[in-house]
Amino acid sequence: MAHLDLTKLPVVSNRVSLLRYNPFDEFPSLADLGEISERIYGCNKFTSGKSDEDYPTFLEKANLRAALNELVSLSEMLRAKYPNAIIDKTDLPLLHFFKELRVTNFHIKTFNYGTTEGETVLIGSDGVVGKETYPSSYFIIADCNLNLFTDNLNYKKHYNSHEFERTVEWVATNQEIWGIAHLVEVGLRQYCELIENTIANTRDCGATPR
Repeated sequence: MAHLDLTKLPVVSNRVSLLRYNPFDEFPSLADLGEISERIYGCNKFTSGKSDEDYPTFLEKANLRAALNELVSLSEMLRAKYPNAIIDKTDLPLLHFFKELRVTNFHIKTFNYGTTEGETVLIGSDGVVGKETYPSSYFIIADCNLNLFTDNLNYKKHYNSHEFERTVEWVATNQEIWGIAHLVEVGLRQYCELIENTIANTRDCGATPR
């Protein structure tokens, strides 16, 4: 059974930016890892989609599905060389939530979607946060509660019910402030940090990845 360390649920700061976050600016060592880098780029790319006025919510739904798929496939790309970095081996609750969200969305049922109001800021490439804020509307999962996972046998088999429920509650609360796409970005940043540390530790130990 996977252990979810609830103390590792991230503290989300006011960093929803008008400009798309670039993970390779923060983690340059991850930019030249072939298919691993491709999945990091893809997940990040799909968190930044905007509304299509002709088909409201269609693009947001498609982007969320694509971002979840890239995030989970990133874990599969890591399995061969860095098996300790796959999602199943981590105790980061947010990554496990998105893994099971993908299972639910792709194989069991489609979510109901909604929006929440918030603010964005301009964050420069140097990380400096602008003083002005701009009103924005964020995409959320309207039915984000434990019932969403009722038919997902993975969640019932592999997680402590209290830990998983607390994780779902955290996502439900924080998406109302930041939107679900920003939480995927936050989860990706956590994962990039873990991957970078895993690769560095593997090299320091002189181990040959397999």
